[in-house]
Amino acid sequence: MNTKNDFYSIVEEVTEKRVKYHDLYEIAAYLESVGWNDRRAFAAYGFNNIFEMAQQVFDIVDSKTSVSTYVPPEKLNIFNFIINSIKNFFRGLIFALPMAISVVSMLTLRFSLWSYENLTTDLATSIAVGTILSFMTVGGFTQAIARRGFFYIIMGYYNMARKVTFSFIKIGYVTIFTFALLLLAISYIFSFFPMKMLLIAILYYIFLSSIWLSVTVMYILRKEFAFTGLIAFGIVLVGFLFLIMDINIIVSQLISLVVVTILCLLLVIYFFHKAELKMEKGLSPKMPKLSVTFYTVVPYFLYGFSYFTFLYTDRVIAWSANDSSNMPYIIWFRGAYELGLDFALFTLIIPTGVIEVVVYSIMKQLELQIKNFTLYNTNELNNLFKKKYTKNLFITIVVSLLSGVFIYLLLLYIDKNYSAVLRFSIAENPTILFVFTCSIIAYSILAVGLMNSVLLFSLSQPKIINKALGASLAINIGVGFIGSRWFSWMQNNLWNNVPFHGIEGYAFAICGLLAGSIYFMIKSTKTVYEVFDHLDYYLYAMS
Repeated sequence: MNTKNDFYSIVEEVTEKRVKYHDLYEIAAYLESVGWNDRRAFAAYGFNNIFEMAQQVFDIVDSKTSVSTYVPPEKLNIFNFIINSIKNFFRGLIFALPMAISVVSMLTLRFSLWSYENLTTDLATSIAVGTILSFMTVGGFTQAIARRGFFYIIMGYYNMARKVTFSFIKIGYVTIFTFALLLLAISYIFSFFPMKMLLIAILYYIFLSSIWLSVTVMYILRKEFAFTGLIAFGIVLVGFLFLIMDINIIVSQLISLVVVTILCLLLVIYFFHKAELKMEKGLSPKMPKLSVTFYTVVPYFLYGFSYFTFLYTDRVIAWSANDSSNMPYIIWFRGAYELGLDFALFTLIIPTGVIEVVVYSIMKQLELQIKNFTLYNTNELNNLFKKKYTKNLFITIVVSLLSGVFIYLLLLYIDKNYSAVLRFSIAENPTILFVFTCSIIAYSILAVGLMNSVLLFSLSQPKIINKALGASLAINIGVGFIGSRWFSWMQNNLWNNVPFHGIEGYAFAICGLLAGSIYFMIKSTKTVYEVFDHLDYYLYAMS
């Protein structure tokens, strides 16, 4: 049984959350939210139930606050705040680093872990389909793992984090293999692709999905460098097998993907083992029912699925537009479209780091300020943080726009002066230039929406942002489909197969991504302001 001093540390933890509580039930709700239950309360302090423990805490807190209910605002340690902001900024950058390494590898080595410059179009189509499906399938699981895993890690329950994480990974694998079998059955009936193309797509789909699942675990354990190192190692292994051992590029990549997948899973097990050694001995709370866990993460799962579907919808629409080339299959890889999007993705790197800093800044100041507001001045709280949000919104918009302009000018400069590096001209290919320009604008705008998403996630409001993202996805599909089909039809029937100012008709699918991003930014921003209008209510709801 724990000591009296241990109990007073819980009292201090409760008062750090809020100075004044209305009754014991409010404290009981907080204690349950951080892992206390009847069994643990009895084992630790001899209380018959959680309400008896909450009553004791309430009496102590009430006796302290009856003398003075006001506590001077805790001052922000500027030095620590700057250090943590820098850490969060680089953490955001590190998360985008593997993508940057892959693109740089393609420019210099002509290949990466899952792509190759000289692939035939049918093989490129197979790999692209497998890659897109991997993100769409696993996107929901990554969000669920991140949400629930972080929840237990923050409380120091690494054993519970491991259990819930591996439960989601197991379900993820079941989903992946079930979907793979479903693809085989559908293709057998309708013959969408030749069996060779389909098998390659499924192999890339399975191994990439496995890697994305492991990446999420490394992210919640703050081991992002490990994944970046594994991606770099995988590329080196592909180079060794392909260039030195003279093994087929597809076989080389599949071998490398298997090795990286195994290493990822082994590292995840190792990192969790090390983390659990830090835990207090004998601390092993009972896991909640899996059905309850699923219910709490469903909104985050939907967000992950919707977000990656949103990012890749325009590609599928563009690649399925039947233009003058008479596509042999229902989806046909368009290199010009993919190149424009890949280069534009660099736009998100700097904003990703800034988003981490912005959300950290708002939530840190909220943590310091919340306990000094009472029922009678909640409007002051709401207005204060609306102003803080507006300031950080402006910062995010400016950084995102500057990032977009910088990437645009940088790529055109490289295109003009070092075209041998790119091996093609962006400026002289109207389709690449059009997709590149539109996607840079779209990603710059999307970054603002992502900042709003992370902020609403921090306030435990995923359902609200899902509504905005769902509508944005519908706009993406509608505008992209109509645009690509209309311009493709115009080329085939009215312009005698002459592209619109040199732009292929399918490329207008990018307008869907642009329109959806604009709506997502506007709607999510409006939603955040609505939440901050009633911030006191949402803070109470998440407490």
